Amino acid sequence: MKTFLNKVVKKTLSQKIDLDKLIFVLPNQRAGVYLREILKQNITQTNFLPQIITFDNLAEQITSTPKTSATELLFDFYSVYLKETPKEQADSFESFSGWAGIVLDDFNDIDGNLVPPKKIFANLKAINEIHNWSPDTEITKNYLVFFQKLETYYTAFYQYLLLNNKGYQGMILREAVQTLEHFMAHNHSRFVFAGFNYLKKSEAQIIQELLSADKAQVFWNISKNLLDKRHLAGHFIRSYQSEWAYYKTNTLNWVSDSVFQPENIGIIGIPKNVGMLKYAGELIANNTNHLETALVMADQNILAVAINSLPKGEKSINITMGVPLKNFPFSDFALQLFQLHINRNANDTKGYYYQSLLQVLQHPIIVKHITGATALLKALTKKNKVYISLDDIKTHKKCFETADYALILKLLTPIEEGKVTPILDKLNTLIQHIKDRVNPSEKEVLYRHFQLHLQLSFLLEKHTYISNLKALFQLYRKLLVSENITFLGKPNEGIQLMGFLETQAIAFEHLIITSVNEGILPKGKQSNSFIPFDIRKEFDLLIYTDEDAIASYNFYRLIQTATKVSILYNTETDRMGSGEKSRFLTQLLWEYPQITQKLVTPSIQSTPVKLAQVTKTPAVITKLEALAVKGFSPSSLGSYIYNPIDFYYKKILGIKELDEIEETVADNTMGTVLHYTLEDLYKPFIGRILTLIDLTSLLPNIPEKVQFFFKEKYPNGIISQGKNKLIYEVVVNFITRFIKSEIKEVKQGKEIKILALEKKLSHDFKFPSFDFPIKIHGEVDRIDEVDGVIRIVDYKSGMVSLGQLKLDDFDKILTNYKYSKALQVMLYAYLYTQKTSFNFGKPLEAGILSFKNLKAGFLPVHFTGGKNKDTRISTEHLEVFLETLEDLFLEIYDKDKPFEEVIR
Repeated sequence: MKTFLNKVVKKTLSQKIDLDKLIFVLPNQRAGVYLREILKQNITQTNFLPQIITFDNLAEQITSTPKTSATELLFDFYSVYLKETPKEQADSFESFSGWAGIVLDDFNDIDGNLVPPKKIFANLKAINEIHNWSPDTEITKNYLVFFQKLETYYTAFYQYLLLNNKGYQGMILREAVQTLEHFMAHNHSRFVFAGFNYLKKSEAQIIQELLSADKAQVFWNISKNLLDKRHLAGHFIRSYQSEWAYYKTNTLNWVSDSVFQPENIGIIGIPKNVGMLKYAGELIANNTNHLETALVMADQNILAVAINSLPKGEKSINITMGVPLKNFPFSDFALQLFQLHINRNANDTKGYYYQSLLQVLQHPIIVKHITGATALLKALTKKNKVYISLDDIKTHKKCFETADYALILKLLTPIEEGKVTPILDKLNTLIQHIKDRVNPSEKEVLYRHFQLHLQLSFLLEKHTYISNLKALFQLYRKLLVSENITFLGKPNEGIQLMGFLETQAIAFEHLIITSVNEGILPKGKQSNSFIPFDIRKEFDLLIYTDEDAIASYNFYRLIQTATKVSILYNTETDRMGSGEKSRFLTQLLWEYPQITQKLVTPSIQSTPVKLAQVTKTPAVITKLEALAVKGFSPSSLGSYIYNPIDFYYKKILGIKELDEIEETVADNTMGTVLHYTLEDLYKPFIGRILTLIDLTSLLPNIPEKVQFFFKEKYPNGIISQGKNKLIYEVVVNFITRFIKSEIKEVKQGKEIKILALEKKLSHDFKFPSFDFPIKIHGEVDRIDEVDGVIRIVDYKSGMVSLGQLKLDDFDKILTNYKYSKALQVMLYAYLYTQKTSFNFGKPLEAGILSFKNLKAGFLPVHFTGGKNKDTRISTEHLEVFLETLEDLFLEIYDKDKPFEEVIR
């Protein structure tokens, strides 16, 4: 494929220019990589390659001023700001860093476009005075003062940078314009500018001066139809053609005759970013010539999804875009470590908040490279502490190898109040520890982090502006967004992943362009500047229409040079109205209606869910027989009814639920405290009839008793604040209301006698169908006698209704988990009658006391509907119940019936 850069090389070499004096200036580094390969192919004799640089490099050569990093500029600017601002009016560095980045961008625009500073700042001051002509609040007054002092900040900062041989891009360009004449007098190089479109005024002036001195030539990359038709894509190059003195007597090199080939273009709408990128992966997989294939991403924020969507087995992927550091896993880990130490310094217990610690120890960076992290997590979880001290961690040294333990100790050693650099030392220690365990691209990320940490450490020692971790955290998070990593691979290997800006001057046979949606390409009326639109327009600073023209050039130039183009856009519409295809696509379709377009709906393959099924092998039967000796509980039988597979996991395999740290009191802990408190309160009255004095004496003791059992059953938790405080109050309220309800009943003349509390019962059932006994055991919360009726009472802290205890058909127990509570209390009733050789001459009831339904009172099992419910448990009821229970065990022990999963 004969590309623009090929033509530039051919033309330049044909002019027989001394290669040592030749300097190519290109829009980006990636174009330079391609140009270098083309030069190698075309230079036939041994020689040094010409210099290949970007415009920023050229400006640095002209001025001998290196470009200063954004981080260092921020600190330098704050130094200047403090000198020029009264102490009582100065912002903290934390507040300053929130707006300083925008100001520096504006300074960069002003200088890069050679705007007279005094003039633009006078306009800014005037327009803000008009908008706020009668400031009536402190905020508006301060806002006006800010604009009044903006010129002072600019001038002082500019002079500071000049004195220290530092600079930002725009400033270096302004200085380059001023020193260009001296540079040209002492430099005998020949410059070739190729592939540019939008130029800052300073850049345009430098090129024009070099052209006038016959020290340069310019090659534009635009087609005739884009230049002649008043097309938005040709906006800037048309302006150079008409405004530059050089083009009064010279032609524009080059205007190509290439035209759109509509039959080569396909526009595809696909819902969701994931669907769009998966489709892009399929297009790449179906194309065999990966060397001439580029995946161009209008939205670079979905790079990770794009990489994961590429064909499996693709070994060579060249990422050519500035990828923000924030998009990499190590950045996420660094922020988590910051948060861990910030939270620790903020709480009174001086321990690590367990959620923050879990996020650090469970992070892929740690799990992948530190072998003992998982073991430490399990050990700490068993402690069930919300705040975990360093001593707690030190007790589990055996989880780690020596080097890994030293690293974990370094990461988790507390940071003294007022110290900030130790967090950066911790991160760099981790980088040193894992750098030889990662792949080359991950190592590049670690190295960039290492550099950033060293630079920050140097600046923090030099400037004492940041005195707490939270302020450093906010700055660090911003830097992760602004700091980029550029991956420059080999142009002759593999698939090229590129951003739009990196495609300048480059062409491909097969193009796949993603996220061609309005608001992404072009970006629209987005502005992050203190300079309003009308002033920007007045001083020829970049405005959104110029941004549209830049995007238009990049898009149309790129697709016009390819032989196959697949343009993908996201059809998914959200609340903000996104999902609209780019106006560029609408324009394309209007001009070339023959372009193919289609909507793609992802094919959803519905795979039938195969429910788990476990055959009862001899080993399983042996376990079941052992369980018959050990004993079934009502809850284990309920587990079988709910889902036989759960029963198999818990009772046959012995798999326990995963332990988790209990920050908020769990339901089972709340129920345990409720049970223990009621037992402790009522224990003195076992065997006697309750009196008003007895019950009334209990009320003052409830808060103390509840608090005692919370401390016993939830030793490492805090119940004095947050949700736990509410749960504590709920338990106190439950017990208070219950005792008051019993006081009311006694006042009404009821006779209540406590027979037993937390009574353990068991019995060996000898069913006719089995040749071995089956033990069932349980613990009854309360057994009492109310007006001559023996009651088996089970406490439930949750909601239970009377309908869940209706047993007009005992077979319901076998098939419907809803009646598991009825099964439980009927079992308790039977166990009680066997244990006490119960005389059925007395009435017997069994039921639930639901603390979330206390108004309903005692909820008994009943055997008929209607108003006159039959709640008395007779021998006939128990016999039918036993037959049902036997059926349940026959199913459990049936060798031919597997344990089958049930979906509820």
